[in-house]
Amino acid sequence: MNKKILASMLVIGILALAMGYGTYSYFSDTETSTSNTFTAGTIDLQLKGADGNWYNGVTATWSISGWAPGDSFIAELDMRNIGTTGALVGRIKGIDLSQPDSPYDIADYIYITDIEYTEGGVWQPYNLTDYYATIMGNKAAPLTLREFCEAGGYSMVFWTGTGNPGASGIDYFPAGGLVEGLKLGFTFNSAAGNVYQGDRATFTLRVTADDDPTILGKGSVGCYGY
Repeated sequence: MNKKILASMLVIGILALAMGYGTYSYFSDTETSTSNTFTAGTIDLQLKGADGNWYNGVTATWSISGWAPGDSFIAELDMRNIGTTGALVGRIKGIDLSQPDSPYDIADYIYITDIEYTEGGVWQPYNLTDYYATIMGNKAAPLTLREFCEAGGYSMVFWTGTGNPGASGIDYFPAGGLVEGLKLGFTFNSAAGNVYQGDRATFTLRVTADDDPTILGKGSVGCYGY
């Protein structure tokens, strides 16, 4: 067969094949994924009241009366997070010191002699009073109630593990209600004179749960000042 005829037939075949590409049909089906939502978790910190029930805020958890110079008292506070997401650290700070009956500043004669805490719900074998006495107030023992409540930007800060709070990746206040505890020991200075009879001091203990890993003032294991 003539070579020109074969070449022409080949060109015609290629053109026909190319034209056929546009005529094919395919089955298809399309579905949609709907209601895709991002919902932020919640941190819901609760404190146990003097009546044994849990509240978002409590009043008069401790009430110490009839104190005499040299007397001591251990105050305890239970805390938990019943939210849907955990909090990396817990911060505890004394604020709003008031001495309505005390022109002689009784808060200067009330010493904090014990600071204990739990980690993972377990009491730790540390008394942090000496450490916080070095970063609050005049930075020397004893640590007074006034210094604790007027410590500027410093709080007691707690988290799980050692090193930076984010190193362990474990929340101090996990979701689900794990109970963490705090003990504060107070002593009325035995050298307080008669002028303090009938005087009183009140203060607020502020507890914060957050995920801020920024910590200042390295202290004892599991607890830093910030």
